[in-house]
Amino acid sequence: MQSVSVCVSQKDLHDGIGQMLSAAKMNLSNLDNKLAGQTGEERKLIENSLSLVDESVREVRNVSHAMMPNALIKSGLSKALHEFIDKLNSPGLKFNLEVIGLDERLESTLETVLYRVIQEIVSNIIRHSKASEVNIQLLRHEEEIVLMVEDNGVGFDTSHVKDFNGIGLKNIQSRIAYLNGTVNFDSTVGKGTTVNIEIPI
Repeated sequence: MQSVSVCVSQKDLHDGIGQMLSAAKMNLSNLDNKLAGQTGEERKLIENSLSLVDESVREVRNVSHAMMPNALIKSGLSKALHEFIDKLNSPGLKFNLEVIGLDERLESTLETVLYRVIQEIVSNIIRHSKASEVNIQLLRHEEEIVLMVEDNGVGFDTSHVKDFNGIGLKNIQSRIAYLNGTVNFDSTVGKGTTVNIEIPI
């Protein structure tokens, strides 16, 4: 069990910063599109910034530390998630977050895994879904935690979910399995995706 815990946390730095960089690149790309056809110093700055973000993404992929997010340590899961989501909202992609029943802190491993899983799901949405709106619900019941993330993006064929390791689905599944939870991907091509997660507590 100890070795599994180490494996889960080795991806933490990559997952935490990766989503921020993906969001930054999306915003820069939107700005770059608005400046299409123009020349000058502003356009050059955007191109240089995009290049720097791409280079940062490559660097982060080569780094892995067992690290609990500072926001999670200081504020708890609910506030940390709100802070994270607030930074990602943009004109092209709106996030709605609802957290219920988490007035008290959860066990630290559970909080960390949930935070990282939500980051991973959000990262996949930003990079692949072409969505304009994302709804996230995190509910604590008496005997389980329920997470639902729904987007209005392009969706995918769930019959091939086992083949999509490259977009992080296997990472999500392994993290939730470590907590004896279940993950269900409900998606249809052209009609968005819903991720349902249940974790016993």
